[in-house]
Amino acid sequence: MQCSRCKSIYANSQSYCTTCGYFGLFFEVPARMSGEDCFRHIGLPASRFCVLCARPICDECRAREGFSFLSLVPTTECIECVTTMEALQAAYFSNLRSAGFCPNHPKAPLQHSCISCGLSFCDECLAFTSRGLLRRRPDAGPYCRTCFQMKLPLREFTRKISAADPRAKNAITRARS
Repeated sequence: MQCSRCKSIYANSQSYCTTCGYFGLFFEVPARMSGEDCFRHIGLPASRFCVLCARPICDECRAREGFSFLSLVPTTECIECVTTMEALQAAYFSNLRSAGFCPNHPKAPLQHSCISCGLSFCDECLAFTSRGLLRRRPDAGPYCRTCFQMKLPLREFTRKISAADPRAKNAITRARS
């Protein structure tokens, strides 16, 4: 599977990208424990499995717990995976900021930052939501492609305006002044 943020290929042993730390899938883990020990605390019985690495963990090793509305099961993440993902994300963002070029178009200079994740991109990679029925004009943004897809409802996704569009450039200029 390919990462939607950095386009790297996921490793088979992790459900998050080992290049940028972005998670895009969960491992399917058993709902009940079968007497296994925690992978970090040998001799301590595990209470659940980490959905990011599929290893058994105890309550002490649990970092985050959520709920999947697709599979209707809890999504527990271990400290080791969460710490690793956060470090990978920090390094990835730092490298992108220091490079000075768009992560999707290596020869295009950075123009603006996504208002959601803060990453800088070229105009081709950013989009605004739009408003107006007859005369569409930029509303909120700019958003990078990943944030646009993840955070906005589908109806907003179909009504986007590229940051390269002259209407969006005018909105950016007005916002800066």
